Amino acid sequence: QPNNKNSRDISYPIVFSPGQIAADAGPWIEPWGPWAAAITNNDTGSLNNDGSQDDDYEIVGPQVFRFEYWYLLKNGNLTDVPWDKDARPSQTTLTNPAPIGLVDVQAIGVAIAVIDPASRSTVPSSSLFDLVSDLDDFATAPGRGNGGAKKAGDIEAKWNTVLQTVASTGQTSSGPTSKVPPAAASAIRVYSRYFDLRIP
Repeated sequence: QPNNKNSRDISYPIVFSPGQIAADAGPWIEPWGPWAAAITNNDTGSLNNDGSQDDDYEIVGPQVFRFEYWYLLKNGNLTDVPWDKDARPSQTTLTNPAPIGLVDVQAIGVAIAVIDPASRSTVPSSSLFDLVSDLDDFATAPGRGNGGAKKAGDIEAKWNTVLQTVASTGQTSSGPTSKVPPAAASAIRVYSRYFDLRIP
């Protein structure tokens, strides 16, 4: 979709954001922006301020409460960095010291955790935030491969282990004040998929 904010006809790139997109901040200021905030407490809705009513933003899914992604490199390794660090030890970004794009990436792996509306209504928001924190990031999840290497299915297995623990105890790792009904925890589903980039 074109970015019509401030009468600029520039298309937004597709991004996987590791954090909240704030208006007029971060790497999205230029040349594509300034972008409207994806999430904000400002409910005026004006595209000339930090209102979050930009039609270009979409949620992953209506019941998705946790999203994580990683890269499958062409050498077969899974990583949170979109290049081969063994082959490019001095690379610090996709453009520094050399512009490489996603040439080392075969696919992007994605995992989501989904809770149905009926189960969600029984979980306090604070407990859901605690549960989100309990579901490991790819970078910090322990690998099950040789030498602790990451392999396909690691993040999903770790998330399911956390959910089974919460279902059996009725609480998150934050303790007894962070309650999650066992039936709600048991109803949470974890899905994953790889998206092949088909880059030669």
